[in-house]
Amino acid sequence: MIVEDHLLLWNHAALKIMEVKRTELPIGGQLYASRLPASTLLYTIQGRARLLLNGEEQLVENGYVCHAGKDTVLAITDIAEHLEYYMIQYKAALPLPCSQDLLQLLDRTEPFDIQYGFAAIHATPLFAALSRMEQEWNQPGAMAKLRVKS
Repeated sequence: MIVEDHLLLWNHAALKIMEVKRTELPIGGQLYASRLPASTLLYTIQGRARLLLNGEEQLVENGYVCHAGKDTVLAITDIAEHLEYYMIQYKAALPLPCSQDLLQLLDRTEPFDIQYGFAAIHATPLFAALSRMEQEWNQPGAMAKLRVKS
């Protein structure tokens, strides 16, 4: 099953967090098309809008999570309610040495590059974790960045 393959790769991956930020866009505002510099998780805190990932549309509301790979073109339009969201940009790699089977699985499934989205069932704990990550990310020093990674 592809989900099991993705989970296997996520469990073996080494992650480097590139950025954690919270953004707000007003009703009628938009985020013009921009290319993502790294794989990205986007989580909506509040609002409603249309999100385009390489032209593929997703309607987002409170508690929506989406993932996009590096170089995906992101645009946000049709903001019907004040939109707030977190973006976590990261780079993932399999640490070497690793098995040839894992490398082949990574090539076949590309879990860090694909696009997907879903409504979070338990949004409150996710929001709390992202809020802590943002607070730590904005603190100086290596220890704060390590806490974000954990």
